[in-house]
Amino acid sequence: MSSGFDEEMESDDCDEDVVPQHLLHIRKHWKRHYEEDVEAAYHAYLQVGNALFGSAFHQLGTVDDFANFVFKYMQPGAT
Repeated sequence: MSSGFDEEMESDDCDEDVVPQHLLHIRKHWKRHYEEDVEAAYHAYLQVGNALFGSAFHQLGTVDDFANFVFKYMQPGAT
């Protein structure tokens, strides 16, 4: 199942503003370990969002954006 998740995992340059620098290495391993779970959660998120809000819901986000958001806000002290 190739959804672009693997290809985007390689590009950490643009993610530095989303995820703090000191967590980039940890995030890379986290994304690899939880890839299937993140993809399932992302597809559920899209399905429910589209059902509630229509096709305008989350038009520009990717599974990688979703994974970065989930990872960032699961860290201790995240605000």
